Amino acid sequence: MNAAYRHWDRINWRPTHYACLDVVVGISHLDGIRRLIREGRGSEGDLPAGIRPIGQFALRQNVIDALGPDGDDPRVVNFDALRAQTALLKAGSITTGSHALLWLAHLGFDPIFLLGIDGNYKEIVSGARRKAGIVLEIVEQQDNPNYFFADYQQPGDRYHVPNPRPGLHAGAWVDAARELASRVNVANGNPASSVRVFPFVDLPTLLAKGEAPTIPGEPIQPRPGFLRSMLSQDFKPLAKAGLLALLGGAVAGLLAAFDLTVLLAFFFAALITTVVLGLLLIVRGLRALRTETANLQIQMKEVARQSRIGSGRHRSED
Repeated sequence: MNAAYRHWDRINWRPTHYACLDVVVGISHLDGIRRLIREGRGSEGDLPAGIRPIGQFALRQNVIDALGPDGDDPRVVNFDALRAQTALLKAGSITTGSHALLWLAHLGFDPIFLLGIDGNYKEIVSGARRKAGIVLEIVEQQDNPNYFFADYQQPGDRYHVPNPRPGLHAGAWVDAARELASRVNVANGNPASSVRVFPFVDLPTLLAKGEAPTIPGEPIQPRPGFLRSMLSQDFKPLAKAGLLALLGGAVAGLLAAFDLTVLLAFFFAALITTVVLGLLLIVRGLRALRTETANLQIQMKEVARQSRIGSGRHRSED
């Protein structure tokens, strides 16, 4: 995943599948991804004997666009287009780890063992500088506690703050576990991981014997209901206003049960609450419409890309 290819270069190894599902990280590592794609065509030098090139690349639409002709390689999977038509991949917010797992499950892999997934992020590491919004850039090489080798991230790399809202990554893993429960066998090989919704497996035993008993993980929390999802982080300002209005009206009604002024206040509080809830529904509908419009555009681009792949025509470098 992501920048792990820097380690693969050192150990002369390639996986069968690669995923980079962060729209900022993908652009930051465009040259590295391009090189990995070209290895499979023999246009970037020969790989060491016995090493096969990567078989499939799950990438976002913006990265495929930026790759130009290399984005038309048949091994490149348009994750956005695939997600738009695959219910399994629509679970929760996209993170590379959780949705690489869902992608492999979609491809039919079973069982799946998670290695190196700890979920313990230092939000802004030493040597990083905030660029714009939630985007960071590594400006100085320092020890990085978030990854399994020190220079996983290097000066010039750009990426998102790991959790722009609290619990983003943890929630994505819970969503993935909920989707895969009783469908695909998934186990975590890192006992110190904060991702605890999958059973745990002893990695040395697994590697030595090819199988190992599992220790149950933590129970998976049920899916949030409709009202709770409406009152999520995205809608908190509106939700707070509506709840405060409703609470104020209720308190006023209790203090002076049949006073006309208070009854009017209660009526207007209820009216405000109704308007706020209506706005929540409108915002939700507009967001769904925007998502569907974006998905349609992505699907049209993907149809054109598949047509080019099928005919052997590729985009120009321009």
